[in-house]
Amino acid sequence: MSLQQKILESYVNLFSQRPSFKFMSEETEIQISRLFRIFQGSKMKLEEYEKIRSLVALKKNEKILKGSEKMFYLLEKYEGFISLEMAQEINLELQKKIRILELRTQIGNFFSQEGVKHDTAC
Repeated sequence: MSLQQKILESYVNLFSQRPSFKFMSEETEIQISRLFRIFQGSKMKLEEYEKIRSLVALKKNEKILKGSEKMFYLLEKYEGFISLEMAQEINLELQKKIRILELRTQIGNFFSQEGVKHDTAC
């Protein structure tokens, strides 16, 4: 079995019943007629293989993927659609949220240390 056949089989097996070509086209961003030809044995282009392979990997690991991995996958998938301004906004929001987490951790550590010092003094 070729790599192409394996990845197509893996993709189709992700679903309880075989998805329609329309659904697969929307999900993979590959034209319906091209998908039909691929399933009939036409050779895949590398780009098509990579799209389907990444979808298979994402769906198989979706439950165990960490939020950051999903974020990187989405950023990579839509990088051509995201404007520079939008990318900067996303970056700024992410920096803010990380800073808030850092401050919460520092505050929590401060109070836990203060509590230990205070308890030992009494």
